[in-house]
Amino acid sequence: MIAPRQIWRNVVDALFPSGRRARALYASAVAQARQPAFYARLQVPDTPEGRFEMIALHVILLIERLMRQAAAQRGMAHGAHAAKLAREVQESLFDDMDASLREMGVSDIAVPRRIRKLGVAFYDRMARYHEALASDDAQALKRAILRHIYAATEPSVLTGRVSSASGGPQRENDESVRQAAGALARYALLAREVLKEVSLDDLRAGNIPWPAPPATIAKQDASPTERT
Repeated sequence: MIAPRQIWRNVVDALFPSGRRARALYASAVAQARQPAFYARLQVPDTPEGRFEMIALHVILLIERLMRQAAAQRGMAHGAHAAKLAREVQESLFDDMDASLREMGVSDIAVPRRIRKLGVAFYDRMARYHEALASDDAQALKRAILRHIYAATEPSVLTGRVSSASGGPQRENDESVRQAAGALARYALLAREVLKEVSLDDLRAGNIPWPAPPATIAKQDASPTERT
């Protein structure tokens, strides 16, 4: 059964093309977040939590790109379009999570409560990632990625429990995991640079040349001070 929220979104998409553009852009982020290399090479937990975290990271990269343009072109048509698209991409994420929760068997009564918790979690990640991206701070981004993607200990907003695959602080202190987090942080910074060069028209069409996930994890991903 299609959720009421999804029915309404389908109607809006049919009436307003911008909704379809946001969904195309969101679909691009999801497809990239599902690249097997992130899970096989970089040890991202292949769980509902891990997949949500990777989607959130890519959506935040898109929002950061769009809001950068919105700020630079404030009061202009392109700036307004970029801000609107950023909001709609975020809405697409919540619509997708709403549908996913229902597919997982979460009751209609519980779904709104889970979505509110998911919103809090998403905005927390967005604040931490944005701060690191804005200052071009690879180490701060690595720490945020370690906390949210590799060493989460809070109950998941998707399943309501801590993922056994995440491993908590023990996994955060694993050297190979720290190296993987460093590689993922550098990938995110590279993706940020790639997105800067993508035109608004290509963004609206969902045409994103995402960089390939890192092929290897180099030893230099962990600095000498982090190994002590």
